[in-house]
Amino acid sequence: MEDESNSEEIRRLVREGEVAAAAARLPGALAAGPGDAGLAIVATEVFRRVGRLDEALAAGERAVTLAPGEPAAWNNRGLVRLDGDDPAGAEADFRQAVSCRPGYDRGRYNLAQAWIAQGRTGEAIALLEELLARVGTTNEAGAGSVARLLGSLGQARVLAGNVEGGLRDLREAHRRQPEGASIALNLAGALLAAGGKAGEAEAGRLLQEAVRRHPDSASAWHDLGAWHERQERLVEARECHVRALELRPGNLRALAALVDVRRRLCDWSAEPAEGARLRTAVRLALRAGRSCPVGPAASLRQPFSAAEQYAIARAEGRRLASRVPVERYARQPKKPGDQIRLGFFSREFAHSVAGHLAQGLFGRFDRNLFEVWACDYSPDDGSAVRRRILGDCDGVLSLRELSDAAAARAIAAAGIDILVEITSYLPGGRPGVLARRPGRVQLSYLYPASLGADFIDYFLTDAVVSPPGDEAYFSEKLVRLPGCYLPANGEQAIAAETPDRAHWGLPEEPGFVFASFNAPDKIDAATYDCWMRLLAAVPGSVLWQRVGRAGDVVAENLRREARLRGIDGERIVFAPPVPRVEDHLARHRHADVLLDTFIHGAHATAMDALWAGLPVLTCPGQTLASRVAASLLTAAGLPELIAGSRAEYERLGVSLARDRLTLRALRERLLESKKTGRLYDGDRLVRELERAFLGMVS
Repeated sequence: MEDESNSEEIRRLVREGEVAAAAARLPGALAAGPGDAGLAIVATEVFRRVGRLDEALAAGERAVTLAPGEPAAWNNRGLVRLDGDDPAGAEADFRQAVSCRPGYDRGRYNLAQAWIAQGRTGEAIALLEELLARVGTTNEAGAGSVARLLGSLGQARVLAGNVEGGLRDLREAHRRQPEGASIALNLAGALLAAGGKAGEAEAGRLLQEAVRRHPDSASAWHDLGAWHERQERLVEARECHVRALELRPGNLRALAALVDVRRRLCDWSAEPAEGARLRTAVRLALRAGRSCPVGPAASLRQPFSAAEQYAIARAEGRRLASRVPVERYARQPKKPGDQIRLGFFSREFAHSVAGHLAQGLFGRFDRNLFEVWACDYSPDDGSAVRRRILGDCDGVLSLRELSDAAAARAIAAAGIDILVEITSYLPGGRPGVLARRPGRVQLSYLYPASLGADFIDYFLTDAVVSPPGDEAYFSEKLVRLPGCYLPANGEQAIAAETPDRAHWGLPEEPGFVFASFNAPDKIDAATYDCWMRLLAAVPGSVLWQRVGRAGDVVAENLRREARLRGIDGERIVFAPPVPRVEDHLARHRHADVLLDTFIHGAHATAMDALWAGLPVLTCPGQTLASRVAASLLTAAGLPELIAGSRAEYERLGVSLARDRLTLRALRERLLESKKTGRLYDGDRLVRELERAFLGMVS
């Protein structure tokens, strides 16, 4: 009787919403009643709702064993698998639930959720429309059910690229059920996907209302944190992600978001525990073939090996391919002597890092051989960079307002022979377009790692960043250019004047200035340890560090970390943003050496420094992202600044600070290389690109 009483008390707690209290009682009740199928079914749901997924899965296994004909047992276990990033396993469970009871619409609804999670939006939309027709959209008595169906339908439409239709469904769902957390979150996501400042602001209001209504919703806190990140309010984002993880300690997505935002803030206080836990979870997920909580781009700034980065990218490439239906495009046959139509596919045709580097390429191609098109989904920022890139192209495909499927059809219809993707895995990228294979040949350029996708044929690189043997870490065929693969803007102006050292807070000469103009999120604790040892070894030296929009918080954190390493925090000087590139380049005159970071090194930052005549000290690692500065220095004729180890990096830094004559000679060689070196020879690079492209279509 006591066992039955305990079981009934748990059910009562669940009915009254006391889920945490029910979860606390469940282990004892399950031990006392191992044959109680109903209790196992309840336990599966309760443990899932409090984020104890391992216990939820164990309870689900017990439930389906004890009651294999009960649809709720399979349904609840499917929900656990769905939360655990196993949508294929969830689909199997939901199918079993429906087979137990063909009219079990809860299982059919959840089957649509599993399809959405797998990217099978067409199947999900058809099923949800069928369920919605059965309920009746005008039945206000069933408003909750209708709202839930409309919300999921809207989510599926947005993921399928029909943002306008998805917004319409989601707005109606929210009107019917304004208190629904998932509806509000999906509506906010759709507004962000639609773009525009008004939508961004409305999404923020929805998310803030969601956490007020549902303070125990980890998903609401996570999405609000992501929204704050978009606004560059990183402190608020961190607090949201901390709360999400407190609510769902086992939620790896929340952990990954928290680790990422801490990195952007240079907040290393929890790194040993949180970072190690996340990396362990990633490795376990990769071995088990589960969804990875860290995306390819984020993995480049964490201490993963080249093999692990590739495995993460490979998992993402397979996921993308599985979500995209096979497309067939009508293509006009090529005739001998026809121009090869190059399509550069990017959101970087604006004032951006890649735009800044690549803007001089597009007008240099031999028009007897090539026709150059911009396949553009960039923000129209009105910048001179954007005007030059689009003006140097022979045609422009405006894809920003098109769905992925429509964008792919437009590229194929334009007859693009070689589609060159530029940084599609970075935020705002659209690899879903590439997954449809709209180009006859598709290749990756300027993204510093493999995309891990079978729909990308080639990867443009060089022998320094991708030495022999690196083929093992690429799904693409490596095409090594003879010189540095990274384009240089050899026409960038440098302001003739810049304020003096005192203006920037730097010591007067001969005080030595170690500069770090990389973004703060490239710095990790081990890199900072090294830099502080350099400051300790060079009296009177300072570290001149660039800061982003979270400058005050980053500055406070880096100064605190300096003090923890025995260095006066005032020896860390911060470089505020300046509006013009030419002014930023001019202030390089006050620095003595640019210090590269170790995990994800400088790319455009190193290129800018060398163009401005500032020597760069680097220590390449085992990944492409860590070797770019080494490629630049090789092309510039300064290989002696490439350290073979971190210990050598420190020795070189101290040596340069103590040997002004050598430093002056390095500066003079840099200035000479601007006239004679291959690093800034844009025509030469384009001829090398042309030969590579011709080889791809021969």
